Amino acid sequence: MEWQNWKFRIGFNAREGLTLHTVSYKDQGRERPVLYRAALSEMVVPYGDPGPIQNRKNAFDSGEYGIGQLANSLELGCDCVGYIKYFDGVMTNSKGELMVIKNAICMHEEDFGILWKHTDWRTNDVEVRRSRRLVVSSISTVANYEYGFFWYLYQDGNIQFEVKLTGILSTAGLHPGETPKYGTMVGPDLYAPNHQHFFNVRMDMQIDGNENSVYEVNVVPEELGEGNPQENAFYAKSTLLETEKQAKRDIKLETARYWKIVNDNVKNDLGQSVGYKMVTGENCFPFASDNSSLLKRAGFIKHHLWVTPYDEDELYASGKYPNQHIGGDGLASWVERDRPINNTDIVVWYTMGHTHVPRPEDWPVMPAAYIGFMLKPVCFFGQSPAIDLPPSPKKNYCSKRDENERSAKVKGVKAMLHKIRFMGKETKYSALSVLSLAAVFLLHLVHWLAAPLLMGAAAVGMHMEHQHDMGGSGSTLMQLLMLVVFIVNLVSMYFAGRRLSLAWKNRSGATHRTYLCSFVSVGVLCVGVFTALSL
Repeated sequence: MEWQNWKFRIGFNAREGLTLHTVSYKDQGRERPVLYRAALSEMVVPYGDPGPIQNRKNAFDSGEYGIGQLANSLELGCDCVGYIKYFDGVMTNSKGELMVIKNAICMHEEDFGILWKHTDWRTNDVEVRRSRRLVVSSISTVANYEYGFFWYLYQDGNIQFEVKLTGILSTAGLHPGETPKYGTMVGPDLYAPNHQHFFNVRMDMQIDGNENSVYEVNVVPEELGEGNPQENAFYAKSTLLETEKQAKRDIKLETARYWKIVNDNVKNDLGQSVGYKMVTGENCFPFASDNSSLLKRAGFIKHHLWVTPYDEDELYASGKYPNQHIGGDGLASWVERDRPINNTDIVVWYTMGHTHVPRPEDWPVMPAAYIGFMLKPVCFFGQSPAIDLPPSPKKNYCSKRDENERSAKVKGVKAMLHKIRFMGKETKYSALSVLSLAAVFLLHLVHWLAAPLLMGAAAVGMHMEHQHDMGGSGSTLMQLLMLVVFIVNLVSMYFAGRRLSLAWKNRSGATHRTYLCSFVSVGVLCVGVFTALSL
């Protein structure tokens, strides 16, 4: 797939579902790799009710059920909107037979609000660019829950992974008058138990090559002293994670902690190592004991960040067969070897958790909850890669139909002014310059037709007894008319000049219409200069 400056491949399999491969960004004509492979590695949903029915609910929805096998067949206008490209999910079932899930993957583009904006308070000039993102998604139904898995690619180089949780709560009955301790009543004699959702995403990094490293960044206050007289200073402190055990890390709000994956062998124009940083979203820790069956089998949920050297056999955070072992396999076991992870081919594993204390508002169908993270370029580019985006066409209404309906309500000059009001700046200045120039020609015509009458009145005035100059009423009207012509001519020149100034600033996004409007503005400016000199 290719979109904007992104290039990547899409994959799909029975266990992981949607996968991304060889993700690269085209920067100044050069394709720069970012990710070699990224996919959901494992997910587990532990319940927090000790009762005999609920305490055994610790489903490994990926490793035991298979997120890919449970993928929905998506339909136009329901799960995705706009211009859509669908991909079928092709795999084998438990009997080894060919299995096809039609439209298992959806890809579309969507508006995502403002990307960047600035208003110059001196001139009131406004520059704004809207963000568009490419969405690649798949949705799976696991018993009562639906999980939507979304990869987003942005025009400013960001990559985002998001899970949307919806569906129907797992519930149990209550005796009349009973109040649940480990859940929430959602209906008469009906409660939903507390539970958690943990997701682990495996990312085989490839930042400008295979030799990558991970740094932990903590923002810390400066020590008090002469160098910090106002006691307000703070700075970002980077620490290289050199081995697997050292890289078992957790988020920390107190220091605004984040992690950056860099290639120390490649520098940007400022001499900085190129990289991407991980911006975390919602997260939590498990409440189960280390001795619980859950923590023995799902050790990967103990920490948020894990880093390992690449190993083709290490694909799933819970191990290959989580439903056939009692614990001790997977990510938590592999890192005990404490292998070096500095300046080598590394895999980054991120675990995120959502603690769900149910609400009555989650019943009977739960509104979507969102959880995810973002990879943001840090020193990967020399400047914002979105700075050269062309401006969007200026529109005042949500749709053309609304605009037509409103325009139909006004007629004549009012309709024309109504349309000009909602034009984009460049088009508006072109229209106003042409209209004011037309006014100049109209006033010239009035002057030419009225001159004989006005000058005749002035001539009669000269023969009057007390008249010694051309200051009669006719001459005064002529002078006023010429003054109005001169002022309106200056107005047309001003609008034409503003139009050309804007066209020059936005020349990178010029179109045929832009060139036509600029040509008209140049003509208006030339006529204006000639008219001003003539007057």
